[in-house]
Amino acid sequence: MTLPPLPPSLIRRVLIMTLLTGTTSIVGCRSPGGAAFRGVTPGMSKAEVLELLGQPSSRVEADLAHNNATWASRWHWGDTLGTLATHAMMPDQPPPPRVWTVWFDASGTAINIEAADQVQQHIEMAPWEPPKLPNR
Repeated sequence: MTLPPLPPSLIRRVLIMTLLTGTTSIVGCRSPGGAAFRGVTPGMSKAEVLELLGQPSSRVEADLAHNNATWASRWHWGDTLGTLATHAMMPDQPPPPRVWTVWFDASGTAINIEAADQVQQHIEMAPWEPPKLPNR
């Protein structure tokens, strides 16, 4: 007994869903390690930051015409679909604590670097030890 062939529309839908799932997984995991971010310092240009960290997972531009922002743009690494949606709907909100953020002024110079909370907490506790895993 042989099964009837699958309709091309069903195969296409399964293929599209597989590609979307894979792309979504990659976006959520895209973040250089903490060692790379420790190399970013205030005063670096956007080109230097890109060379060190690679492309950010998202970018937010400040609306300088309508507010007194001290920054012109901020770049994030380690976004998830939730943080990307928040940036799209509310770009004036502060970045979520789970992403790495580099803030730039109007001339494209890094003025602030914020580590993801979990990494920052680890650095403050004991930078020479690996993070402790919770008990199971």
